[in-house]
Amino acid sequence: MHFIWNNTGVRVYQLVPEKLRLWAAAAVTVAVMLVASFASEESADNTRGNRAISLLGLAVMIAVLWATSRDRSKIRWHTVIGGMLTQFIIAL
Repeated sequence: MHFIWNNTGVRVYQLVPEKLRLWAAAAVTVAVMLVASFASEESADNTRGNRAISLLGLAVMIAVLWATSRDRSKIRWHTVIGGMLTQFIIAL
């Protein structure tokens, strides 16, 4: 397993310039969440509108927490992004 991870995930990570890694991770997370949320079929109680409201609520919550933070520079965005992606994948 270690061999596979070193030849896939680590190589892709190293190909992305260091200054763009955070933004790339955020873009991938948002893309995964949008595609997974809106690609599946709708049901009577699970419409795309309801899904959009949920995603917007998540974005607003993160924005409010960031705005009320005492020291915004100490926020570890890699942890936030990884946590959001993990939670979303588990919820699927």
